[in-house]
Amino acid sequence: MAMNNFELPFEKLSGIATDGAPAMVGVQKELTALVKKEMSRLSLDPRDLVVCHCIIHQESLCAHSLKLTNVMKTVVSTINFIKSRGLNNRQFKELLSELESEYGDLVYHCEVRWLSRANMLARFYTLQEEVRRFMEMKGKPVMELSDGKFLRDLASWWTSPSTCQS
Repeated sequence: MAMNNFELPFEKLSGIATDGAPAMVGVQKELTALVKKEMSRLSLDPRDLVVCHCIIHQESLCAHSLKLTNVMKTVVSTINFIKSRGLNNRQFKELLSELESEYGDLVYHCEVRWLSRANMLARFYTLQEEVRRFMEMKGKPVMELSDGKFLRDLASWWTSPSTCQS
């Protein structure tokens, strides 16, 4: 078992997240069964092991069920304004560098890759002050970045999608 090969202590294992494939969650020879069997062999209670099924799919379903229209519209249009024009993008990156920001750029959103939504929103939230400043310098202030409700909606989505249950 890989846990043994890498000398990872079963005592510290608190959970397993699977994609729901039978090879992962089956009853006899599959991963969760083998881990529980090994835990029992080591006198650990396998009932203490938390097994999460399809957590990434739950995040996707949760994202679709949340009302993000207003947040997404504002974030995507702001990012598109910055990134779709070469000069704006270069100037924004220079501003981030001057301010020694945590990140050097924003992330585009791609509808096909739904997980990119979380990455985009998290990066936008982290760089909100830099974005606000840049957009004001360009004469295109984003009023939502001064709106507490908008910022709460933005923060509550990207900080908690994995706590949503489908």
